[in-house]
Amino acid sequence: MARESIIGMAADQSQPAAHRGILLPVDSVSIPEHNPASSFEECPEVQAVRCRRLRALIALLLIVASSSAWGGSRGELRACKRAIWGARAPELGSPQAAADHLRRKVNFRIWWIHRHLLSLFTTPFKSAGIVGWTDYCAEACGVGTVVHADRSADGFYTVDLALDSFAVQGLDTELAKPRFVRAEVRGAARRQAAPVLRRGGSARLCGELKWDHDGFLEIHPRQAAQVEALAAPQSPAAAKSLAPPASGTPRR
Repeated sequence: MARESIIGMAADQSQPAAHRGILLPVDSVSIPEHNPASSFEECPEVQAVRCRRLRALIALLLIVASSSAWGGSRGELRACKRAIWGARAPELGSPQAAADHLRRKVNFRIWWIHRHLLSLFTTPFKSAGIVGWTDYCAEACGVGTVVHADRSADGFYTVDLALDSFAVQGLDTELAKPRFVRAEVRGAARRQAAPVLRRGGSARLCGELKWDHDGFLEIHPRQAAQVEALAAPQSPAAAKSLAPPASGTPRR
């Protein structure tokens, strides 16, 4: 006790007891309890404001994502899924611009060796985006006469239409004839198309509007309801007259 008293007298009286060297019983020291959960507790008003802001932010992000995924408003077209390598697809902007980009001459019929052999190697690369397709995330519908209709080993049923009418996102366009479009039919749509679509017949095909990096627009039907045969094929002579001379190489 004497030693403790000497230490206490020598210490600065203005300092707290613990700093003056005075020994205090442990029981006399009060240590506030720390509750980790209290750091996250807020008044109900603050929580309500933050919840409203969070909901508004989520709604804004959903609107932006929806606009990007579907190419904007009904009458607006823009590429939403581009090929990772290859020539840049055109910015269409509107359904009428899409109609103006349709081919004026029908595509060549795909060569037999491409349908049954080469397509097995080229189509996987195109599907991966290498000189493949740019998707406009819009549905297009074409009504016209079947010029070519061929199966391929890669799972596609390729149909070339001489168009009578063309619509994008339900909006009709004006066609400066002749105009042609290629349809790459696959899945359930292929099973529907193969038995009913023949050269010279009339058909209505709907599907995703895409730009093939070989240089032209295509329709990609996937559902059976997107394929409809409207009339039986004409005579072979009449069907043959549907295909005017084409230029370029016969690619998918």
